[in-house]
Amino acid sequence: MFGDFTRTPNGIQKLDIRRLHEEYEKYTKIYGSVFTVWLPKPYVVITDYELVKEAFAKKAQDFLSHLSSINKDEIDLRWPLQPRRTVKEDIERALKSYSVDQEPECFVQAYYQKMQTNSHLNQENLLNVCMDFFLAGMETTSTTLRWSTLFLAAHPNVQEKMRAEILSVIGREGKPTSSERPKLPYT
Repeated sequence: MFGDFTRTPNGIQKLDIRRLHEEYEKYTKIYGSVFTVWLPKPYVVITDYELVKEAFAKKAQDFLSHLSSINKDEIDLRWPLQPRRTVKEDIERALKSYSVDQEPECFVQAYYQKMQTNSHLNQENLLNVCMDFFLAGMETTSTTLRWSTLFLAAHPNVQEKMRAEILSVIGREGKPTSSERPKLPYT
């Protein structure tokens, strides 16, 4: 997501973000089950299931004490990724597919709908709110997704129950909306 390079003990190396699991597998063979990558901040990577359990189940407080809030100044503007431009393009794409007579399908569309009746809301505010979500949500979202994936992989019965509930409420080809959320209590 941030770029194509990471700093390792051997210096700066190309990192294929699309195949991160394969990159981590390669690093595990070289550096062992626990190593650090820099994206651009240091991230400790634990690739052994038993060590992950120990780190987060038994020593969670040690890890939680090192979490820091996202600092917008840590974004290196020399990188090819320009989050503000990307978020602006995403907003434009979401609004292009939106009509005011339909139910909003995402936050951007819901915010735009409120802009029509509230003069204090405008495009610049929408962009700033989306940037806040992007920056603040990046780490929490990836952590939640990682843990959800790990939990569901370890508990296939929970995975199957969630899948059955989603299929019964939304269907195989359906697109979830916020109005269906109350119908998905387990999920």
